[in-house]
Amino acid sequence: DMGRYDKIMFTGSPRVGKIVMQAAAQHLTPVVLELGGRNPCIVDRSANITVAAKRIAWGGMINAGQLCVRPNHIMVHHDVADKFLSELKKALDSFYAGKPQDSENFGRMVSKAATSRLQAVLDKDKAFIVYGGETDVEQRYIAPTLLDFGNDRKAFEQSEAMTDELFGPILAIYRCVDFEECLSLIKADEKPLAMYCFTEDTKQSDTLIKRTSCGGIVINDCVAHLSNTNLPFGGVGNSGTGSYHGKYSFTAFSHEKAVLRKTCAMDPPQRYAPQNASAKRLLRILVNPTIAYYFEALFVKKNFAILFLLIVLLRKGVWPHRRRLH
Repeated sequence: DMGRYDKIMFTGSPRVGKIVMQAAAQHLTPVVLELGGRNPCIVDRSANITVAAKRIAWGGMINAGQLCVRPNHIMVHHDVADKFLSELKKALDSFYAGKPQDSENFGRMVSKAATSRLQAVLDKDKAFIVYGGETDVEQRYIAPTLLDFGNDRKAFEQSEAMTDELFGPILAIYRCVDFEECLSLIKADEKPLAMYCFTEDTKQSDTLIKRTSCGGIVINDCVAHLSNTNLPFGGVGNSGTGSYHGKYSFTAFSHEKAVLRKTCAMDPPQRYAPQNASAKRLLRILVNPTIAYYFEALFVKKNFAILFLLIVLLRKGVWPHRRRLH
């Protein structure tokens, strides 16, 4: 029993998020759920391949890949796939001097269980390993690893690496025919917490923004939106609900209570039954939110003469009409 709370905030997996949401529903308690997901990354042929490779390598290996917004898999245009893969390997070599297990800049998995889980992924997808792949469960070590599925979409979609969020230093790579294929792969999956696209083609990035749904999109970088407090951070659908960071955190944990103060200085009888035709006309005007606002302002400013004239005109059925020009 979670008891009664004003709001519950949870960060974790979609599986546990459903449990939290179900428990909160017993008391109709609102929730903010920041969940995970398979965050896709697109590398278009117009992209700056060298910069894209370095930024993806950085974003994918932060904290040994244990970050909810890390790029999970990469869809790269087949025309630039070989160059991209080569640059990605160069970037990883330069980050960890070719020896990530001995590098103070590369972390370890949170537990032996987490290490064993990723070791099982690599065992099943070992035919696609083109970089890294070394493991040491006792040291909780998983080497920075690249899986290249080429243009075999079936192998990519049915791979162990794509069955769940990796949450580790493994990047799965698929060589797409075109941008439309990337979109079809994204739409076939659950809505992710984050999405990344490296391109110099503004039309393509705009298309991605308009035709997909996710927690957040970054163009030509990875993870960077996480530290920008001017942006809301949160998921959608399977990747969560609600958002926070900066002013959005204040809003997330606040209730916007409606307060209306009315004056009793004047109480038009047209409001109450029985109502004649002119009274109904007045009410139709006053229920308009914009007109109601200015009607209330008349009392505040004590412009009773204007209000009185308005009521007299309505009661007499006199109202200025525009002349039709012939």
